[in-house]
Amino acid sequence: MTKRKVTPKIVPKMTVKEPPGLRWETICNHPSVPGEFRKRQIFTLADIQKDVNAALGAVQAAYGQDLAQIIAAARELEKEN
Repeated sequence: MTKRKVTPKIVPKMTVKEPPGLRWETICNHPSVPGEFRKRQIFTLADIQKDVNAALGAVQAAYGQDLAQIIAAARELEKEN
């Protein structure tokens, strides 16, 4: 019986694909802003400059969630007092 030579296959390393453009997480400390930017296809500074209203909408959407929670908490505190 002859031994068969086996050549190992090189399997490419699996990597997580980074989103295109800037890493908004390193610029903005609000956890929802990067996702809101990406929903609106805002990946670079040029994208912000091209559509300032979309960028503003992304920021407002992110912080609006927080504001709604603050308002709800304030209403609860006012009911208690």
